[in-house]
Amino acid sequence: MALGIVCAMLCACTPEPAPTTAAPAMASAPRPEAQVPVTPAPAPTGLVCSTVVVPVGPAVPQGSVAQVALRGSDDRDLCALLSVQAGKAIDEAMVTADIHALFASRAVRDVVAVSELDAAGRTILAYELSARPSLREVRIEGISHTELLDAAAAARSSKPRWFEELWLAEACGSLEKALRDAGFRHARVEPRVEPSPHGTVDVVLRVTEGPRTLVSSIRFSRLRVLEERALRSELATTERSVLSEAALERDALFIAVSGYDRGLIEIRVEPPQVVESAAGDSAEVAFLVGEGPVYRLGKLAVAGEGALSPREYGRALSGLTTGSTFSRKAILEAMARIRAEHERRGSHVEVTPETQLDTKRKIVDLVLKLTPPSS
Repeated sequence: MALGIVCAMLCACTPEPAPTTAAPAMASAPRPEAQVPVTPAPAPTGLVCSTVVVPVGPAVPQGSVAQVALRGSDDRDLCALLSVQAGKAIDEAMVTADIHALFASRAVRDVVAVSELDAAGRTILAYELSARPSLREVRIEGISHTELLDAAAAARSSKPRWFEELWLAEACGSLEKALRDAGFRHARVEPRVEPSPHGTVDVVLRVTEGPRTLVSSIRFSRLRVLEERALRSELATTERSVLSEAALERDALFIAVSGYDRGLIEIRVEPPQVVESAAGDSAEVAFLVGEGPVYRLGKLAVAGEGALSPREYGRALSGLTTGSTFSRKAILEAMARIRAEHERRGSHVEVTPETQLDTKRKIVDLVLKLTPPSS
């Protein structure tokens, strides 16, 4: 446990499932999706991807497909995905591969492969599609602050070729996060799907910004070793600044790292507490910190392939001595100097810290392990 904690601090929307395949004349299972109302124009009837024309004489060879068709889409690009062609025998593996290719295109929600006979007794292979409508345009309404225009542009540029409910949920989530990071903590994005010409759809993302929250005060609790003034000077969150969730996350991490540099290996920084005003336009921020005890360095060594003598590492390890306060920053700097010393001598090494904690004595034994660079 101790090794994992110290090494970690030193070194520091789920895709849709694959479709169920289907053989000819069997439907693949539809893939679950959130239902968003879509009312496009009537779906196209379909098209013929390949056919065998026999003007005179012999019929199509027995067992071969006379025609391969798509039903439910007139997008001829989908024909290029099909491996089964007219004039070839129906092969279950090829049909299964076609179904996978159609799903992978993102153009369809479901596919059924159907084998049937026409009036002349010839075999027709049809892929019956539940097609997604093509997404023509993404519009964003309700944004009034210029710093949000980049987030709006990113939502528009992420537009897929075909409308997907998963994409819509991710676009709304990304835009809402950008709004919260800009101080609009109560912003909401409401999507609307509208039919547009030729069976396509448009998506409208309606933004309700709400009040913009500013920081009215910042306080810390339970500090003994860390200095409040030093922390305040480095925080992204300041009094009268916009209250940003991204900045709060960064600040909490910064406080923890500051503790690691002061020997506070067991430091715990709770998620910042935010108390808003009734109007939501200002907020008090509190950082609750559990520092824990101060740890010091115990045994110190450099080991591994190509390690030099302790004397040769003297300069590289300056600042790291037995009994000194454990410091993540000092250790990382020493690791960099060791790599530089080896490069000066014409060799290259990777340096990995290995630690052992004595929680009773509050001591950290440290070995800087050298290994050849990974290829």
